[in-house]
Amino acid sequence: MPISKENKTLYLPLKERTALRAKILERADHKCERCGVREYAIVTHLEGGGRLESQDPFPSYKAARSHLLELRESGYELALRSFVVTLAIAHLEHDPRDAREDVVAALCQRCHLTEDKYQHRANMIQTRARKKREQEGGIDGKHSGDYVPLF
Repeated sequence: MPISKENKTLYLPLKERTALRAKILERADHKCERCGVREYAIVTHLEGGGRLESQDPFPSYKAARSHLLELRESGYELALRSFVVTLAIAHLEHDPRDAREDVVAALCQRCHLTEDKYQHRANMIQTRARKKREQEGGIDGKHSGDYVPLF
């Protein structure tokens, strides 16, 4: 997910972020450090809870996405429950200002969402409360831009 405009100053500058990403992906051998799924693999969710990972590695997101679209166009039913894995560099301590190598990890979408679920829930609660205050005329609705760690 792209970094929001109001939080951009909390992260490393782009050049340093790019270098850190390359270093972490190399450390992780381009696999999720939680579940082991490879970057740019096509993963299919199966009925009953299992999942399949493509065997052939794809060199890029574009190549994997193109292959997935071809599968969907050919009528391959399971392609509708498939997606391309993109690894993100997750801040394990939930503070974007802390980019030490020992507190960041390469995670797939599923593991990253699981890692951040409490932060997402707290954000949802804050957003709903803010929208309620806006509807009641309590605030102007502008984001303050302040990062508030919730745990």
